[in-house]
Amino acid sequence: MGLLDAGLSALTTKNQNIFVDLIKESKLQLTNYFDFFIYRRLDTTNALSAIKSGLSMGIDAAIAKLYSRSIQLPSSRAISYNHIDCISFAENLDDLGEINIDFFDIEAGAVLRYLSDWRDEIFTIQEFETGINQVVWNSNQEQSKRDADLYLKAKDGSFLQTYPAIKIKGLKLSEFSLPEINHTDSDILTISATFVADDIIYNTSLINI
Repeated sequence: MGLLDAGLSALTTKNQNIFVDLIKESKLQLTNYFDFFIYRRLDTTNALSAIKSGLSMGIDAAIAKLYSRSIQLPSSRAISYNHIDCISFAENLDDLGEINIDFFDIEAGAVLRYLSDWRDEIFTIQEFETGINQVVWNSNQEQSKRDADLYLKAKDGSFLQTYPAIKIKGLKLSEFSLPEINHTDSDILTISATFVADDIIYNTSLINI
């Protein structure tokens, strides 16, 4: 069973219908010029954790594959230089900028629930009877990281999936916006999310095809 099938089988019947309706009615990324996959690192602490993370990988892949609308990547890391006697010496490598991804969503809120669950892996709000709320950070922040692969369509219309054109390592959710809802616009709901990453690896031979 592939990752996508595993993720779909792990969802409830209601959630399965969300994916089926989304594919049937809007086709979304299936008609686009890129293929995008998000996947988490397999937790091999024990058998139960491995099974759970494996099923979750399928949901990650399904959300990215079917719901992603556009991806804006940051510039490459900026190199800081120190100048001594008219000679430049590389001194420091700046952090990566933010990654912005727009997702389609529907009334049932599959993407909104997915991003909310992702946020809960980073922190939760603990409520006390006194009315005071406290932010509780997950002690294992590595657990909330994902990796992602971006494939671009070749000139003949096919996707070269032997190696991703762009690989994102250590993808982590920063924030997401709620969709605009009104009585005048019947378009599919869109959610914008901002991410940070440990590194972005570019395979230029595929990008230039």
